[in-house]
Amino acid sequence: MARAHLGHAVQSAERYLKVDFEGGHVRVVVSLMLGPGEAARVLRVADREDGDGDGTLTPTEADAYLARWGVGLGEDLVLELDGAAVRVDWGEAYLDPSGPISHRPATVEMIARVPLSAGEHHLVLRDGMRRETFERTDVAFSGHDGAELVASGVGEERPSARVPAIAFAGARGPDVFSAVAVVEGSSRGGGLPGDAASEGPAAGHPLGDFGALEAGALAVVILVSAGLLMLWRRRRP
Repeated sequence: MARAHLGHAVQSAERYLKVDFEGGHVRVVVSLMLGPGEAARVLRVADREDGDGDGTLTPTEADAYLARWGVGLGEDLVLELDGAAVRVDWGEAYLDPSGPISHRPATVEMIARVPLSAGEHHLVLRDGMRRETFERTDVAFSGHDGAELVASGVGEERPSARVPAIAFAGARGPDVFSAVAVVEGSSRGGGLPGDAASEGPAAGHPLGDFGALEAGALAVVILVSAGLLMLWRRRRP
């Protein structure tokens, strides 16, 4: 049986690529939005090649078809991390809807995750998918939950600015994208968990050896003194 390629099997779709840095890994997402006619055609192919061809695509049949798509996607989208090629597993895959095949829009989503250590990383994404089949492509970059997006853009060189989103039609757009992110735990920047600035006064600081009980007593003395001062001012002629 011929191996299906995500993008090769599709004749018309809108495509969304997302590079999402999170604490501990970067998540790369490929989403295809299929119109009613194209969705019915692709689902019939899946039902015929990985099912029993009865006109109903079960979740098991969809998973088998997407697994073969994932293998092809590993050749179409090449990731490089810090100058070295990275083999990824597009093991998280979703196809909706399943069930009886009809003329309804459908969504295909493939997700890969690449582990990241603490520090700064440069990711390059080389797009070898058949871009002429996509009516529109949107590319987005983000960083959160322990990862900061420093810069992003097109080309394989380290980007100098942060471009959060890129959009183009057909094959007229760029085929290489890159992003730089910093994962918490590195020495770059400040205010990260574990930094001295975020841990409170250290021992030897004027407040560092001052216990909670003493601090509470001092607060009471200050409040009482302020109250006596206000009462004295009111009684002055």
